[in-house]
Amino acid sequence: MIFIISEKGEQINEVEKLEILAHIGRRTSYLLGRNKHCEPLRSIVTRDILGQLKHEYGCGLSELKKKYIADTHDFIDCYELPTIMKERYKL
Repeated sequence: MIFIISEKGEQINEVEKLEILAHIGRRTSYLLGRNKHCEPLRSIVTRDILGQLKHEYGCGLSELKKKYIADTHDFIDCYELPTIMKERYKL
């Protein structure tokens, strides 16, 4: 994983945005595994993570500030599936 260190006040660039999206994809795959019944859930989980990030930082991924990059990656590492999803899909 590559972390680019730069000015703390400006918005993330496209490379940093792609790194965050790739991290979300890896976390989603880890949580859902390779089960074929989980394929439709991947986009739901990705949207949930992005929605929680928006709630946490008050902006979408495009407007995220560089000072939140490390916190964002920590958040993604700690993300767990919502209980309702675990129960409904028996994950």
